[in-house]
Amino acid sequence: MIGLLKQLCLFVVTLAFMALVTVCTCIPMMLSRCLRVVVPIKSLRQTFIKMGDFFGWAWCYCSVLATRMVSNVKWELVGLESIPSEKSCLIVSNHSSWFDIPAVLKAMMHTKIAVRFFVKRPILYIPLIGLGAWGIDCPFMRRYSKKYLQDHPERVADDAEETKKACAVFQGRQVFLLNYLEGTRFSKKKRELQGAEYKHLLKPKAGGVASALQAMGEQIQAILDFTISYPQGKPSCVGFICGKPFVARVHVRAIAVPDVGSGDYLNDPDSRLKYQNWVNGLWREKDLKMDGDLLRAAGKFVGQLP
Repeated sequence: MIGLLKQLCLFVVTLAFMALVTVCTCIPMMLSRCLRVVVPIKSLRQTFIKMGDFFGWAWCYCSVLATRMVSNVKWELVGLESIPSEKSCLIVSNHSSWFDIPAVLKAMMHTKIAVRFFVKRPILYIPLIGLGAWGIDCPFMRRYSKKYLQDHPERVADDAEETKKACAVFQGRQVFLLNYLEGTRFSKKKRELQGAEYKHLLKPKAGGVASALQAMGEQIQAILDFTISYPQGKPSCVGFICGKPFVARVHVRAIAVPDVGSGDYLNDPDSRLKYQNWVNGLWREKDLKMDGDLLRAAGKFVGQLP
């Protein structure tokens, strides 16, 4: 009982710490973007960009620190040496738990560069966090439903255009841009509704990758493929707060940017098919890797680690 009370007190302290960090970093992030919009001097705009980048990384670092303070997680980080130190990369990852974000940030901490996320537009309205994400140029996606797009076909290209506009500001800057290709968090129910062919994943969406690569062109010099798994089970919020131990495994590999012809996902059927085939192949490999992690945890796998 005493141990549980100590853990709850630690959680409250950590929550207060993150609230303070959010205030002290998100406000400067927001101000940095406002200032670079209104100040006409290029050298000063570059200074404000660096200011936003610094506070963005500081928020990421403190988030990882807070995770270490309150959680009882055992990290298994594989392939971090493949993360380039001086190149802009597009990160593609599966999404199965709320803990995936701290997992990505943990793996990227040594780069000292804030990871940008493709963010659902409603997050823009979360106090401070939404404006902080806006301040460091995170692309905001509308994520229309299939039914809405069937009724409003003129909206099909909206997310692609938003992505192009958002990514255009990264020209000339080193950036790590994260896209959860499934568009939502995995659950068995969602997988069944989709009729997905994978055991541990939902169907990936190639459009976000295509739009980012088309917008940033040759600036994206590599793709970082993240596979995140929880071999002993995904952490629940209650278990996390109470200090229940769990294992988080993050496997990283750098892969080449795919050759997809014109790269015009919306208007070139050949490029669209190449993107989809590439993403689906990536997801099949990822599903097998996650299956191996679970079998190893159960003591039923004798193969080599990936």
